[in-house]
Amino acid sequence: MVISSPFEVIKLNCFDDLSRILYPHEYSSLSSVENSHCWYFWHDYLGEKGLMAQFAVVEKNYVSKDYLDSYRDYYASCFYPIERNCVRIHFFRSDMEDEGFQALFVKAILSDDDESVSFWERDYLGFTVIKPTPQFNIGFTALKHYNYDEKSSIYKKSRNFWGTREYNFNIFGRKIRFETLPFQEQDTNLAACASVAIWTMLQVPSTNNFITLKSPGQITNDADLISNDGNRLFPNDGLTVNQMCTAITKSGLVTEREELCYFEEIDVNNDKTQEYRFENLWLKLLVRAYSSLKIPLILCMGVPEKDADNHLSYDGHAVAICGHEEVEVNRLSDEADVSFFAEKIQKLYVHDDDFGPYARMEFIDMVDGLSSAWGTNLETGVFDKRMPCKPTSLIISIYPEIRVRYSTVHDVTLLFNFIFKITLDADSVLEWDIRLQKHENWKEEFKSAIQNASVSNIYKLKILTTQLPKYLWVATCRKDNMVICDILFDTTAMRNSMLAINIVFYDLEFESSVSKLINDEENYVYLSGILTGYHKQYILFLKKFFKNENANYWYSKTNIDR
Repeated sequence: MVISSPFEVIKLNCFDDLSRILYPHEYSSLSSVENSHCWYFWHDYLGEKGLMAQFAVVEKNYVSKDYLDSYRDYYASCFYPIERNCVRIHFFRSDMEDEGFQALFVKAILSDDDESVSFWERDYLGFTVIKPTPQFNIGFTALKHYNYDEKSSIYKKSRNFWGTREYNFNIFGRKIRFETLPFQEQDTNLAACASVAIWTMLQVPSTNNFITLKSPGQITNDADLISNDGNRLFPNDGLTVNQMCTAITKSGLVTEREELCYFEEIDVNNDKTQEYRFENLWLKLLVRAYSSLKIPLILCMGVPEKDADNHLSYDGHAVAICGHEEVEVNRLSDEADVSFFAEKIQKLYVHDDDFGPYARMEFIDMVDGLSSAWGTNLETGVFDKRMPCKPTSLIISIYPEIRVRYSTVHDVTLLFNFIFKITLDADSVLEWDIRLQKHENWKEEFKSAIQNASVSNIYKLKILTTQLPKYLWVATCRKDNMVICDILFDTTAMRNSMLAINIVFYDLEFESSVSKLINDEENYVYLSGILTGYHKQYILFLKKFFKNENANYWYSKTNIDR
């Protein structure tokens, strides 16, 4: 009796090797696959420009829980028989020859010696599940991101993959642990791009007991009773933004929707037309602000499509933002009164269920939109600036106890920027970095920042032992690349109430200058006259802060080491 092997080792030498694994011939046409954007993305990500996978191990008859949910809900009732089991493909980076790799792979399964442990940690890149469906067959996928290894040639310190978490996977009886964000392709029956983007987003917060991780089909079912146009939900053609927010809320989170564009009326040859305008900086600010929460953000946008007559149109699409890249850039305007750290964001990394995990989207100078694989010419491989993606809105999923939006904190931060600039010379520009943080994470940053400061241990102890909300909005102010203060805001506050909880000044000379400004009666009256509405309460807040009338305020004047 011949016993078939439960796995097959394949050396990845060329395009065709990867095509036949990811898109088996019985399910997909090889010629159509190699003429798609998706195929080029996967080749780049697993090829020399990305993870540099050299071997694939094909695990047969794999039982995927995610696919079983879809099989039970839809495929099992199809007249045409759809298989129940899947194939799981593992990718490895190794310079060995075929026989040497296969011997080491078998040894790594059987042995727990140092060489085997090192093999899994160093060479294992992750896996993808191939579903036995006629199309859109890439199922649950867990691959390492570009920065998985600091010694790798593709590692870049400027990248920040914040929308990921650590997973434990069972690979041939061995527990393998690495940081990732799962991905899967939409199937257009149970879940279009919107449902898959929500499924991707829920992977991170689902570690909390009160957040429910659901299958893409269950997410679609939670969105509504029928489609927005009156048709049935299944097969699914997509969800509206409101339906997406409904499905997210039923999983235990709450949502905030931020608009990213507007339409400007222009006159072209005496004809009025509406031109799309993209709020470039606003998206950067939101990504930076909420990235510390580590929950992926859902970007809704229009993607370019050309018909047979070469006419360009834009179809609705949704992706999950899970990272970004920061580069040093010139400020948007030398005449601006304020600068933001978020201006440095030049690339976003998204899970795009039409392409793959960690797909790049780039901000383009002088163009309203984002460059991505959607605008790439397949014949030349060059991005066409006339075909950018057009972001429309951002869905932010947060925990219910976080009640204060970024836009509110942004406005108050501009108020503090106005007050602080009065104490400085006219040409000074302050840089602000506004982030949503857990209070324990901020206290860790405070301990690191204050190590060499000339303040007393009593002052440090007072700050570290003060009770704070679980989540804080923190506006960090920098001057000449040096942090001069942190302003803390309450995320649980009522609308139009006092948001500021406290201030930490890292530059005592700057603290003294602000104190003199506020305590000078003439200046205080001047500022009180300029500020209107509930903004006036922040002048009173500063007045009380520097008088140390509240025992919880962190004014350091009396705590400086002499």
